[in-house]
Amino acid sequence: GSGNFSTLAKFSRIGRLYKIIRIFRMIKLLRLFKDRKKIISNLDQILKISAGLERLLFFLIGFALFTHTFACLWIMLAQFSDDGEENWMQALRAKTADETGLSPMDNYSHREWYTVGFYFVATTVTTVGYGDIGPTNNLERDFCNFLMFTGVCAFSFASGALSSILANSDNAQAR
Repeated sequence: GSGNFSTLAKFSRIGRLYKIIRIFRMIKLLRLFKDRKKIISNLDQILKISAGLERLLFFLIGFALFTHTFACLWIMLAQFSDDGEENWMQALRAKTADETGLSPMDNYSHREWYTVGFYFVATTVTTVGYGDIGPTNNLERDFCNFLMFTGVCAFSFASGALSSILANSDNAQAR
């Protein structure tokens, strides 16, 4: 009966949980930041970079990891939405559909969807936000709220690091 079908539908989501476990493997990469002093001393010896440039370099690496992780989560949010609830992938597909109902996104590979997700997270976190992709349900809106708040904090940190680099270079040239 329908009870068996709903049980099977619940088991079909187990594969999605495996994707979450794979994402948590990426957290192991954060252990690199624990060994930051070793990495910094090796970089100082090899590259002879300033402290401000070093902070900016670590920020850019962290930003790339953050954007990658949250792009993957953004894609997974669309896959976790309920059957009756529209998600951002469906909305974007509907925007690009022609009069026959076909969209170029119908044949997108995982890499192409990843690129779209990476683009969305990068534009949101950098506070650019073109508006071509957006949340369509409450879970996606909560996710975007977190991204926007994080983006403002990251932008402030990057501005401070850049001004520190410029101030240090001006002081070095004045001497």
